[in-house]
Amino acid sequence: MMAQLWKRVALGIALVGAVVLGIGVAGATRAVRVRTVLVPTAKAPKARGRTKLLLRHGARGKFVVVARGLAPNATFDVVLGGVKVGTLTTGRGGAGTLKLSTSPHGHEGLLGVDPRGSQIAVRDDAGDDDLVGEEPADDSASGACCLRDHEGETECEDLPPAACATAGGTPAPVASCLPDPCTTTPPGGEAIVCCVASSAHDGFTDEDPEVECEDVGSPADCANLGGAVVQGTSCDGNPCAPTPPATRVACCLATDEGTDECAMLTAESCAAHHGTVAAAATSCEAHPCGTNAPPGEHHDDGGDTGR
Repeated sequence: MMAQLWKRVALGIALVGAVVLGIGVAGATRAVRVRTVLVPTAKAPKARGRTKLLLRHGARGKFVVVARGLAPNATFDVVLGGVKVGTLTTGRGGAGTLKLSTSPHGHEGLLGVDPRGSQIAVRDDAGDDDLVGEEPADDSASGACCLRDHEGETECEDLPPAACATAGGTPAPVASCLPDPCTTTPPGGEAIVCCVASSAHDGFTDEDPEVECEDVGSPADCANLGGAVVQGTSCDGNPCAPTPPATRVACCLATDEGTDECAMLTAESCAAHHGTVAAAATSCEAHPCGTNAPPGEHHDDGGDTGR
């Protein structure tokens, strides 16, 4: 449900669809390129932003966030599926870039989660979202398969369970190769933690779910928890949690069915996605938009982690 809601209401988000190049073993991983335009909110109406996702292999890829027109000489959280995955620092002209990679080098951060289907926000230190958007989902994330390569190393490929078994691999109990469910070694020898997001409003879209930090030994451990791998030596101070928004509102968003669904969003995100604030409502639990089912009845949205 969450993905459908945001796809419908994010009218300003221009998506240049995934381009698939090359086929791996037994038709395994398709190389994917996806570009997404971010929408400026009322807090930064002159801001502009975009993202670029490149997955060359099931568990190998890069994710780049570029922003312009933000406050100069400032640091912003980049929030993906409710989890802080990195920071973006602007220069004198208000421009900044965050680069994440599954094999980080230099100034790159670690890409330890599949962005596809996740909400994204560039958030300032006051908790205001200046740029928002959603990464489009992709059918290639239909299953993770642990396969041995020619050198005897185990690698992850995006393959449905049946195709995985046919290729001689072992299906993993997750839908994506990010974080990598097939490796017990942290990428690049980096110290990592696992960020697990869970909505405080069961059955409703929540832009800022509660995010817990778990000490894990490997990406596979984090994948089994349904979390996102981020760089960190410990969970002290909870490196997973972004700056909380100053306020959130119950926002009524139009769906494909022509009805309204409730989502707990910042006021800026609600306006940027052409939603309507439910007057006098402090949560979605009272169904202020009129069409929500009781909490807990929605089980088809894949959870509120954005995964």
